[in-house]
Formats: sequence, C-alpha cells, structure tokens
Amino acid sequence: MKRFVAAAIFTAIIVFNVSAESDSSIESVFFNQNLVDCQKYCGTEPECAECVKANVCNIKYEKMKTFKGKGRNYTACKPEKSENYEECKKFCDGNYKCSHCDSTINCGVSYTKLKSFTGKGTNWYACEKIRDINIVWPQQMVIKPQHRYLVVANGGFGGMFGHDGIEWFCEKYLTPEIAPQALCIGSYGRPRTATWLLAENIKNTVLLMEAVTGVKPKVILVGKSMGGCKLHHAIAGDKGGGRGGLEKMEIPLFIGVDMSCQVKRHYESEGDVLQFDNNIKELYNFYQLNSAASQTGHKAVFKGKPFDENIHINVNEESFDPKTRKKISKPEKPLCNNSEHINIDECVPLLKAIQTMILDEIGKQ
Repeated sequence: MKRFVAAAIFTAIIVFNVSAESDSSIESVFFNQNLVDCQKYCGTEPECAECVKANVCNIKYEKMKTFKGKGRNYTACKPEKSENYEECKKFCDGNYKCSHCDSTINCGVSYTKLKSFTGKGTNWYACEKIRDINIVWPQQMVIKPQHRYLVVANGGFGGMFGHDGIEWFCEKYLTPEIAPQALCIGSYGRPRTATWLLAENIKNTVLLMEAVTGVKPKVILVGKSMGGCKLHHAIAGDKGGGRGGLEKMEIPLFIGVDMSCQVKRHYESEGDVLQFDNNIKELYNFYQLNSAASQTGHKAVFKGKPFDENIHINVNEESFDPKTRKKISKPEKPLCNNSEHINIDECVPLLKAIQTMILDEIGKQ
C-alpha cells in the first residue's frame, strides 16, 4: 500500500509540472509546503520512515506528526515497535541487498522479500529492490539535512536478471556511513525505463532537496550500459528527456561504464557516439573491446568538440588514477582483467576508482 502512497508524491509533482511548464525550466516546479516541512522533520527524526499524503499512517505505522496548511496534508510516520521489526532492522543493517523493512507481505511493488520475521506480533519483511530505477525511486528518496549531493547510479539491463556493480553501487560504495553528504539512488535501466520520468525524478528531487536543506545540491551521475544511455538522454534532452530540462542543470561529474543503447559493438562504429552538452563539467567513459563480447559501449563526445582520447579508458588495456583523474595508457597492470560488457562493473578496481572520484568531488565542497 505505502509503495503506491510514496509513488503518489512524485506523481502529484510530475502532473503539476507537466501541465504548468512549457519551457521545462528547472526553476518553476511547485512543492506543497506540507511535504517540505514533513521531509525536514523526518530527516531529523531517526524513527521516521516516511511521509504520506494523508492525515493518518499506513497499517502497522504510527503517526508522529501531521503537517497542515495550504494544499494536501502530509503525515510523518514511524513503524510500530515489535521484536520482529527490531530483528528485521538488525538483519537489514548487515545486508547490503536489504533496502528497507516493510510490513507489506512480500514487500509489495518493486521489491521482493529477502527474509521474513514472523514471531509474536506484527510480521515484518526485509526487502530487496527488483525493479528499474524509476519504480524504486520514491522509496529511496529520504532527504537528510546534511545532504549536499544527489548521486544517481543506474546499472544496465542485466539488473533484471542478476546483480551488477553499478546497480548496487549506493549500497556498497556510497553508504551514508561512507558519504553522509550524499543522497544516493541506484537501480538499473532497461529499454522500457521512461527517460522523461527519470529526468523528472532527478529534477524534482534536486528541487525538493534544496527546499528541505536550504542548499542547492550538486548532481553526480554514474551509468552502465542501458542505464548510462538513459541518464545521457535525460541530461541531454533526448528521447523524451527534454521534459525535465536537465540540459540546463550543471552536472559536475558524469561517469559512463560501457554505455550501450542496444546490443552492438558501438565503439567500433564510426559516428556511433553519445553527444553531451557543456553543462557536463567532467566526463569519463570507461569501456571494453573484448573480442569475445557481442556488445561494447558508445564513444562519448561533447557537442561541437573533437573526440577526446583522454576521457576514454579501455579497462582491459589501460588503467586510471582516480586522484588525478588521468588515464594511464601503458600500465603495469590494466584496471580490469579480460572484462566483457556483461561483467565490466563487477571489476572491483573500477568500482573503487569511481568511488574515489565521487568522494573527492564531494570533498571539494
């Protein structure tokens, strides 16, 4: 039930935005002040689990505070205390695949049950995300006062069938303990992932974060395969992404990992490139050319500028210094070992390099 309530928050924002904007300006979206106040409150209260657009909480949740004013009311809610809930939280804290604890049987839409806690009292379930990034987005959007960065990690279509490194980057390499200043939202992209909704979700989260914290957050994007293509389309205004207006938003860092919009050896095709606008301040494109792979990533270029070899890193032949952000063309050891498209983001040195780049970017503020 509450999955639909959480999704309704974004739906309401998006519906207004689509009807009210003609130029996709990123400054002219409306937020209910009650939602902003509820998010502010919830971000400072450790027990608060969600803000719902109602005067009451969902089943098995307790009301903490209702925010009333112009527009729809929002209520901050916390889970009912029970031994089952405490055991679920303990399990979740020690398992990176666990997104949250839920009282909905089998965790509801977009998630699947990892483990059940069904002792005396209310049943609780440890939940793992299983759907693409737009569908899991509302549950992941928990804004804290210290958040200054929005990091979006969008894995490839293979996330539908198994886990990959970018899909789970937030849970393993950018946790709140590692980067408390970052709200990190991750999952995977697939052909049916709506680019316009991804752009809207990024934009609306940035605006809501600014309204809640009083500081405009910076955005860092990491995308692999189809997930990288979807992020590119969203920030370049392509394939429906123009509705979000993100081509007007400054993006300090975009990291592509074998970005591929279809099964094809893109890198070897002349002119088969992804074009980026100058709102992207730094761009790095990690790719592979394994002869055994049926798929390679696109080249990436800035519009109106020549191809830049320095930002393209062949992980099976070259290495990369994440501190200096320089490619090492003739390394003693390449960044990865015989990676193919499907498993390039299982290469731990690559994932750690991306982590270092992001943490250094965050450290600049």
